Amino acid sequence: MGGDNFKIPSYTLKHNGETVDFAIRSVEEVINIFGAQTDRPHRHDYYTVLWSLNDSGKHIIDYKDYEMHANDIFL
Repeated sequence: MGGDNFKIPSYTLKHNGETVDFAIRSVEEVINIFGAQTDRPHRHDYYTVLWSLNDSGKHIIDYKDYEMHANDIFL
């Protein structure tokens, strides 16, 4: 990455084009909204609660990997 040339995008929480304070979305909805951008470094100006109901996977926060399993909650 080119140092000065790399900007990490920042996202605002929106629903129907309006900025909102709170939203509940499935992982599928998030992927539909943001696409592959969820796999790239990004920031957002809202808090996120992740609840993995059945699936497992990995969530990366500040370049650290966190394994997720069924019924895990990340705050």
